[in-house]
Amino acid sequence: MYGAVKTLEATSKCASTSPAALVVRVVVPAVRTHSGAFYLFVTAPALGFPASLEAPDLAALDDATRKVKAAFNGNVQLKQRYLHHPDHADLQSLYSVYVTEPGSGAVAPGNQGADTGVCFFAGRQVDRSPTGSGVQARVALAVAKGQRSMGQSWTYHSLVSRASEGGRGGFVGTLVEEAAVGEKKEVRVEVSGWANYTGVATWVVEEDDDLGEGFDFEALGSRSHQVRSLRNQLLGS
Repeated sequence: MYGAVKTLEATSKCASTSPAALVVRVVVPAVRTHSGAFYLFVTAPALGFPASLEAPDLAALDDATRKVKAAFNGNVQLKQRYLHHPDHADLQSLYSVYVTEPGSGAVAPGNQGADTGVCFFAGRQVDRSPTGSGVQARVALAVAKGQRSMGQSWTYHSLVSRASEGGRGGFVGTLVEEAAVGEKKEVRVEVSGWANYTGVATWVVEEDDDLGEGFDFEALGSRSHQVRSLRNQLLGS
């Protein structure tokens, strides 16, 4: 998975209980994949909340991040200046506001440190996991700030994984490659984690199942046209 970083220092108004100027950084993750999305990372204090995410006011954080996201996406100049997706113009909007607590959470074996974060994404949803593409973006941001070196691994937690025994469920992000695409710098990030099997499924295709091998809508449309033409010929004869 690849990620590229672009930073900005923009002044915006936080529509929380006490409006304040925010310094935010925008990260462009996975720009070489078709599932790339734009993340904005910000610490809780920058939004007017305590630094610790030990017992966060999720409703208030959700409200604050929603307003920040709406303010950013509603600013055409900011979007045109900072959000450039190389493959999909329809993805050139802020997908997530990710609230972070640096230096928090259990450190996985062989890792150099850990962070915790809450990913507010899409339609006011909260990710139960540290978010795979979000981890890519966080590593890319750390590299851009000179905080990560090649091969260095870092543990990233969600609220769920941090609360789990031994921090199980946290993701590990490792910088494995640096490259350049034109004038832009990109990094390749390996994301690993821990999981359990949850079930097994068996699929059966019977011999007389016309859809067992799949179908193509365009082919279906062509076939329907042929059937209609034949029917019209028969009716006209």
